[in-house]
Amino acid sequence: MQPTLLRQVFPVLLLAGTLRAAEFTWSGAVSSDWSNPANWTPTGVPGPADQVIYPARKPALSLNGARTVAGFAQAGGALVGPGQLTVTGSGTWSGGTIRDNCVLLIPAGASGTITGSASRALVGGTVRVAGLARWEGTANIGAGEGALVEIVPGGIFELRNDEGFYHSYGGATPSLRNAGTVRKLESTGTSNLGVPFHNEGELVVLSGTLRLTRGGSSSGRFLATAPGVLEFGDGTHELSPATTWQGNGIFRVTSGTVNLAGTCELTGKAVISGGTLNFTGAS
Repeated sequence: MQPTLLRQVFPVLLLAGTLRAAEFTWSGAVSSDWSNPANWTPTGVPGPADQVIYPARKPALSLNGARTVAGFAQAGGALVGPGQLTVTGSGTWSGGTIRDNCVLLIPAGASGTITGSASRALVGGTVRVAGLARWEGTANIGAGEGALVEIVPGGIFELRNDEGFYHSYGGATPSLRNAGTVRKLESTGTSNLGVPFHNEGELVVLSGTLRLTRGGSSSGRFLATAPGVLEFGDGTHELSPATTWQGNGIFRVTSGTVNLAGTCELTGKAVISGGTLNFTGAS
């Protein structure tokens, strides 16, 4: 191909690639099936380059397989499995439910934000974070039926509000499993993790108070930096020999049982106002 012709054709190809990306809004006009073009406005099925809008007060949206989009914004309804939705750009969850073996994946390099004041629920679903997830807004998250929030190595989950994650639906106990980084920052009030917390990565409290109120097993790092407070509440917290407590903030035990077999390297304070703290080999 001659250079002049190449210069003419190449911009056209780029424009064609850009035009293939579209914004699709879910209507659920004929069924709950993601793959039915008649359920979307405009008519069609979203693909990997597209943005998806799932408004409030719309019917359930069933994945029934693996789907990938560039952007996803859920304001209501129910995102239903089985299946996995991978959001490669940015996503927002401002309302609605993720349920029935649905996996929402934020991969490395992508971001997701939990925001707004509407109710949200994770019922038998999974939110898996390999990129960056931020929890903002003013509403709690209710969970049940074995729901899972999972932060994999390299993933970051930021708590930027003073809300709670609770076992408020039936079925198997939900949990939060961290092999990456969970950190509380910016807000000065109290965040509650009312589900078992399993920490193989790093938990960091930079401001406010983070309360762990349903126990869990851990082998990772717990860091509280002043004025941050990390509080252990109800349940049994099993902290293996690989666990470390560090920082110049406050570690507080108010109820339940904490069995610390790891290392305590605090330059701040450890406060016992209730419950039991057992040092079983910690230094």
